Amino acid sequence: MFLNEIRGLKHLVKLVIKRLTGKGSSGLVKSILTANNDRLKSILFDHDSIFLSLNTNDENIRCSNIEELTLNLIDCDMLGNLFKLIPNVRRLKINFGQSPGVSTTTLMNVSPLIQLKDFELHSNGMFWELSNIIDILCKTPSLHRLTLDLYTDDERLVNGQNFIIVLPSSLVEIQLFILYYFSELHIETDSLLATWPKHIPISCWLNEPHQYAIIHTIPYNVLSISILTTIGRHMLPGWKYMQSVEYLRIYGESFFIDVLMTVQHFHRLRQLKINVEHYSEESTMMQLIEPMNLHLPRLKHLQVEGKCKLFYLLKAAPNLSDLSIDFDCFNVLIDSESIYQILQQKIVCLEIFRLRDIHTLRLDAILKRFTHIRHLVLSVKYSTALIDSLISQALDMWKEDKQIYVCIEGLLSDEAKKILRKWSIDHSHTQINDVFAVDYQNERIHFWL
Repeated sequence: MFLNEIRGLKHLVKLVIKRLTGKGSSGLVKSILTANNDRLKSILFDHDSIFLSLNTNDENIRCSNIEELTLNLIDCDMLGNLFKLIPNVRRLKINFGQSPGVSTTTLMNVSPLIQLKDFELHSNGMFWELSNIIDILCKTPSLHRLTLDLYTDDERLVNGQNFIIVLPSSLVEIQLFILYYFSELHIETDSLLATWPKHIPISCWLNEPHQYAIIHTIPYNVLSISILTTIGRHMLPGWKYMQSVEYLRIYGESFFIDVLMTVQHFHRLRQLKINVEHYSEESTMMQLIEPMNLHLPRLKHLQVEGKCKLFYLLKAAPNLSDLSIDFDCFNVLIDSESIYQILQQKIVCLEIFRLRDIHTLRLDAILKRFTHIRHLVLSVKYSTALIDSLISQALDMWKEDKQIYVCIEGLLSDEAKKILRKWSIDHSHTQINDVFAVDYQNERIHFWL
């Protein structure tokens, strides 16, 4: 990794890593934390980076230089190793992937993080218990700010009387967003809210048909959040409880109108991900779009899975530059003149994933439609289809006078690998103004054209 070559830069103390892909080894985190001769103090992985593994058998390894860390961990079993690794951390934000269950037993023999003042835990899909939170709080005795964004089916965790007695006395601010699944046929939200003290204002949204409730603090001042599509139905006009959110992921099964009903309340978004299984829209429901105040002036990155009526979102986002869509959505987009008129001058980065019928995809047509593209990613992952034809098109594009990064994810035939080697050899003595590079690893081929 190139970080091994970063040494002796005395003014380099902060590192932001975006869109880290591939397969992260168990030693990758340690390599990054110790880069630049242990001079780094702040390291931030973005939401688009992979979930990392962290396993170390060396009890003596400490990265005492790290004061701020944001990363994506595969599962919570790695918490113990992480806490040991960064004893002087002051701000820590963890996004967990989905593992079979929640366990915090690895924290048992770990020394407390006495310098930690600000801690965020984001976990969707795994069910936490009050005992898990207690295990963490026992190791973070000096917290000033605590954020918990998680799932639970433990009634004790949403009962304010139980919760406040385990909080550290140093705590000044708490942010909660808890998706609570209950087993009873009916719960009294008033009784639940009454368990919370007045200095921690709480709101509760109840979805009895699906037997869950959403409990969150008012306001919920965090930069990122993942929420169900149906939440939009609970947000009244003028709802402003989450105005700080810059990264929003919407997921679940619903109508696309529910996505718009949610997004209309978030005007500071910079990144929006939509992972929704859509039902067919009823005409009466689509009539609700017109009164909505869709206003996304800061939105830069949009990722959408599935067929969506993107026109309304794109029209509301004048500064959008990065678009990531699946193949079905791309086909709808490319055939829509109204959407094309909105996007042709704006999109700089385009990703098309879940590609099918790759022999019908024309890269030159994409570049003609989107004239400002400088970053193009095509993914045929999780498919047995070969990407040879896409590579041939990418090689042909090199002859044109454009500077573009192209990444194609998928399987290469042995013959195609031979062509790549020959192509590299044939172009090893290019003209002085020609710049190119090619790299293939982890079923990804990268071109810098």
